[in-house]
Amino acid sequence: LLTLSQMKTVDTAVAVLVPRAFAERIDNVRRQHDRYFTRWTPHVPIMFPFRAATEFSTLIPQFHSALASVRPSEVTLSEVSQFKTSYSSSVFLKADPTDFFSEIQQRLLEVVPNCSDMCEGFAPQVVLGQARRAPDLATLHTHAAEHITLPMRFPVAHVALLWRPSESGPFQIGALIPLGGA
Repeated sequence: LLTLSQMKTVDTAVAVLVPRAFAERIDNVRRQHDRYFTRWTPHVPIMFPFRAATEFSTLIPQFHSALASVRPSEVTLSEVSQFKTSYSSSVFLKADPTDFFSEIQQRLLEVVPNCSDMCEGFAPQVVLGQARRAPDLATLHTHAAEHITLPMRFPVAHVALLWRPSESGPFQIGALIPLGGA
């Protein structure tokens, strides 16, 4: 049985943030096609939903220890791809190396084992948008090709704990946890 402090919420997340220089290009596509554009900055989600922001102060030192053995790495957003749900299709940038993101996720699960919602079939990605109809999906792919030059490579040296103060507000950085014990 989970205690109240172990309950998850959709108002927090753990993610790797895309650097601003690349985020601006990605947002040129997301602004038109991602229904969650105002909620999220471009990111690779690691855990969502996550624990309440009131737990961050307790989790930060535990996450710092858990991630001490994970070396910073260069990440590549390598290709535009998509997946289909029963409701719509989502278009995303594939993030590599997959094992780097999986290692982060697995280390953090040692601290918060009930935050495993994203583990099964985990595919690191940055969402560009959603489309319900084939013409909209084609337009989204065209906009991605016009605005985003791939591959995008950048170093990742930390993960972010994100939170939002209200259900309709944007996510904000609550803490940055360094990789490699820095």
